[in-house]
Amino acid sequence: MSRKKWDTVPDGSVDNADLRRFFSRNLRPIARRTAKAPCGTAGQWPHTLVFPEERGSGIVLAATKEQAGLVYDGMASTVEADQYLQKQFQVRRYRSDILHRDTGTVLKAVSTELHSTVGTAPSFFVVDELHLLGANQRGSAMVRQLSSGMSVREHPMGIYITTAPLGVASGVYAAMVSRARRILEGKADNDRMLPVLFEMPEDADLDNPELWWMPNPSLGTTINREWLEQEHRIAKADPDPFALTNFYSQHLNVHAQERIGVDRWLPLDEWDKHADPDLTLERVVRESRYLFAAVDAGGRDDPSVLLVMGQTKGGDYLVWAHQWLHRDGYLKRRETVPYAEFEAAGDLTVFDEPDADITAITSKILDLSPVNTAVDPYGLKTLVETLERRGRDVTGIPQGWKLSPHIDYTERLIYAGRITHHGGPMLRWNIGNARAEDRHGARSMTKPSGASVGPEKIDGCLCLIMACAIATDHRPSAYEEHGIRVL
Repeated sequence: MSRKKWDTVPDGSVDNADLRRFFSRNLRPIARRTAKAPCGTAGQWPHTLVFPEERGSGIVLAATKEQAGLVYDGMASTVEADQYLQKQFQVRRYRSDILHRDTGTVLKAVSTELHSTVGTAPSFFVVDELHLLGANQRGSAMVRQLSSGMSVREHPMGIYITTAPLGVASGVYAAMVSRARRILEGKADNDRMLPVLFEMPEDADLDNPELWWMPNPSLGTTINREWLEQEHRIAKADPDPFALTNFYSQHLNVHAQERIGVDRWLPLDEWDKHADPDLTLERVVRESRYLFAAVDAGGRDDPSVLLVMGQTKGGDYLVWAHQWLHRDGYLKRRETVPYAEFEAAGDLTVFDEPDADITAITSKILDLSPVNTAVDPYGLKTLVETLERRGRDVTGIPQGWKLSPHIDYTERLIYAGRITHHGGPMLRWNIGNARAEDRHGARSMTKPSGASVGPEKIDGCLCLIMACAIATDHRPSAYEEHGIRVL
C-alpha cells in the first residue's frame, strides 16, 4: 500500500545542515479503517535506512497480543513483498522480529499483556491505540518508558496513533491530546511534538457526510463514504444512544462522551461554553455582591476541593475552584490521571505535610468571609469548628438522593448561561466524570458505572452543586435591598 503525503511528513522534517529532526514525537488521532497502523509502522523503513544506528531498536506497542501479531504480520509482509526491502531487512518469523542486515537493528511488535519496555531505548517506536494503552496503569507506564528511553538516541522518533475513546478521555492519552491542542493554539512550547489531528471543527455538524473526509484522510481508499453513510443511518435509527456515540468516536474521531454526553450529567461542550480563562479568584471577589464557598475534604488518595461562588449584582454566578492532593495520591494515580497537567495549569497543589490541605482551605475561607460555607455533613469536623468559632456560617448539605433538587437547579443555571467559571481543567475533569443517576424520580451524582473508588473523581462537581444549594437559599436582608430610612 502506498503511503499518503501526510504520512510521510515525519520522514522528511529534518534540518538539511546536520540531518537532525525538527521534532521527535508525532501524535495522530484519526478515525478507524484509515490504515493508521500500517501507515505508522511503514515509517520504520525510511527511519532505519536514513538514520542507521548500530544495534538500534524499533518497537510497535499494541494493547493486546492479537493486535501485536496482526501488526507484525503486516510489517513482515511489507518486507517480503518488496525486493529492495528484502535486501535491507531479514524477516525472522520464528522470532517475531525483523533484522536490519547492515546495523543489527531489530524491529518488532509487542503487547502490554506479555512484554515490558523497562530499559528499552528505541530509535523509533509506534504506539497503536494510545487511548486504550493509556487507560490502564501498565499501559501508561510502558508508553512513558518508551518515550523516556528514546532520549539516548541521536535521531529518535515516536509516533502515537489512536482513535477517540468511547468513554471519557483519561490518562496519558488525555494529557498528550491536551498538550497537542495547546501547541496548535500557540499556548505551549512545541516540546518537539508535531501534532497532526484529523478531526472536525468543534462547531461542525457531525451528521453532515460532506465533512467526514476531515477525520478520514484515506476516504475513498481504505474506506468509502457509502459504507460510512449506511453505518450512520443504522446508528441514528438505533434506540440505544451508545450506537451513535460509537459511530462518532470510531469513525469521526470525536470524543462523543464529551461532545454529546450520552450518559454523563452534563455534556462538556455545554460546560465549555461558559468558561472564562481570565476569571481569577480576585475577580470573583471584586465583581460579586455575595460570596459562597463549598468544601469537600479528600483522603490521602483523593483531592480536597475549595469552590468559591460569587453572586453578581445582576443575579448571575461566577465560579472559581482549587484542589489539593497529598503527594502519595499524586504518585499513585499520575499514570492514569493527568495530575501534572492540572498542577501546571494552577488548578492543583500537591502537598506533603499532614492536613496542609485543610489548613490552606480554612485560611482562604477566613480571608474571604463568605456569606456561608457548604460542607458534607460527614467529616471536616476541625474545619467546621474553626470556622464556627470565628463566627462563620457553615451549612451541611445532605448527599445522595437529597441533592436532587440542587442538581436540577444547578443544571438549569448552567444551561441558562447564568454560571461563568474559570475554565480550569481539573474542575472540567470532575464535571466530565459526573453521572446523574435517577432512582424513583430523585437524582444523585455518581462516578462512571457507579464506581465508589478509582481514578475518576467528581468532588469539584459536588462542590459546585453544594455552592448552588446555599446560594439559592440565601435571602438578603431587607435593609440590603431597600436601605435604612433615617427619620
